[in-house]
Amino acid sequence: MTATLRRMFAAILLAAALLPAIGGTASAHPLGNFTVNHLAIVNVARDGVAIRYILDLAEIPTIQETNAGSMQGIASRLADGLSLRVDGHPVPLVLRSSMVERLVGQAGLETLRVTLEATSGSAVRDGASIAFSDDNYPGRIGWHDIVLRGMIADPSVGSSE
Repeated sequence: MTATLRRMFAAILLAAALLPAIGGTASAHPLGNFTVNHLAIVNVARDGVAIRYILDLAEIPTIQETNAGSMQGIASRLADGLSLRVDGHPVPLVLRSSMVERLVGQAGLETLRVTLEATSGSAVRDGASIAFSDDNYPGRIGWHDIVLRGMIADPSVGSSE
């Protein structure tokens, strides 16, 4: 083995040994910088339905929203994309509070997190059928999670939900 090959082999071994030590932390957006992630926590009670909704936009969708000038009123627009039906009838949701946060993302770019608190404002009878949907950013990659809590019996999820 020549001296050049020995040095190259030693450099490769050194790099392999140091790789775990210099590895970075996991990204906040494991599916990439193009994701739009949704979380809806739906709390069902006799006095109504309360929804906590969190939308997390990765770096690229944040830039797109900012450049489109659609940041103004984003909380109301997102609230309009949520719908609740009780026994097949639409129930209006009242936006109680919202918070818009710009967070540091990859390469110094910003990400955006919008948190909404909404309620139905009307009582829910025992045995009522409740359907919730999130129509914000359809077709965008990212995770979509709906968590049901409270007085729920026989939950079901359709094949298209």
